Amino acid sequence: MHSSTFENTFQEELYSVPPKTVVAIKSQWHELSEEDKVLLEKILSSVRLSGKHVKIITTAQLDVLKWTDQPSHVLAFGLEMPGIALFEPFEVQGIQIIISPSLNNLDQDKDGKQKLWVALKKFYV
Repeated sequence: MHSSTFENTFQEELYSVPPKTVVAIKSQWHELSEEDKVLLEKILSSVRLSGKHVKIITTAQLDVLKWTDQPSHVLAFGLEMPGIALFEPFEVQGIQIIISPSLNNLDQDKDGKQKLWVALKKFYV
């Protein structure tokens, strides 16, 4: 089979899989408390997602342009980007991003949870 034949086999959008939402956290998954994991599930379910619908990554820096898989949305917990306000959705080359405090800090912050909910409603319109 010629490679050109293979490359043109499934060009219909029917076969195009949209990028997932990425949840970026600073801590390793096994370091998160059960409360943090429950909070993340609640956050995801508020926008009709679950752990099955997202890719969870651990990273020290939020440099989305260097990622090999470009997601459509990124929810970052405990990561910072200079000059970017918490809970304010923004876009970097077609990638929608929200930065939030760590799940541990957010769990104790009722006002922060409300701001995140407002941001998520804009995010997943």
